[in-house]
Amino acid sequence: MSYHPLNLKQASDLLQMDVSDIRSMALNGELPAQLQGNTYLFDEQELKTWLSHEILRRSRCAASINTTTARSAGCLLPLLCRPEYIEPHMQGRSQAAILRELTTLAERTGALYNPKDLLEQLIRREKMASTAVEGGLALVHPFRNDEYTFSESFICLGVLDSPVYFGDAPDNSPTDIFFLICCCDSTLHLQVLSRLSALCRQKDFPNGLREAETAAEMHALLMTAEQSLLQRDAKE
Repeated sequence: MSYHPLNLKQASDLLQMDVSDIRSMALNGELPAQLQGNTYLFDEQELKTWLSHEILRRSRCAASINTTTARSAGCLLPLLCRPEYIEPHMQGRSQAAILRELTTLAERTGALYNPKDLLEQLIRREKMASTAVEGGLALVHPFRNDEYTFSESFICLGVLDSPVYFGDAPDNSPTDIFFLICCCDSTLHLQVLSRLSALCRQKDFPNGLREAETAAEMHALLMTAEQSLLQRDAKE
């Protein structure tokens, strides 16, 4: 993967944070950075990976990024998550079984080059840190995002009839709703991750997914929820 050095201003634009905050975080080792002379340089991919973790943890810049991506792009989710990519009744009862089932679901898209490689990446990502979030949801994604893993970007959605322990969620809740985010580039990945993170914090959205009985109903809910989110953010 190529190295794309960014200066403080460019890192500030990418993360939507003040230059002074970026400098302070780099100085304290909170951001991946290299000090060359008196100048901090940042690797673009490393910053995007850091931001991905931040969005999941809902800390620091997560809220501002959610707003930024909501305003900078139209509806993304229903285009990437088609009804045929949705499984309303997943069967897995362990993390390993669920990751295998999500990989099988990803094969439905026809965009997956190597199912075994995807599964290995999902396992590696969960070992790094759980993708489980509050409210019984998980925003599962591979260790890396590049054009060599998928022929096109997509999202799969699977729901269990009853929740299981999947990983260390912030509220210690079991998980029953799983989004598998597979993007060919990290910029789209961040947009999708932040958009879904915002939706997951709205109780009506996950509860609606649990009440839906078919993939078509879940897809319609996804479209309605994202449209409402965009309309709300446009007014702010």
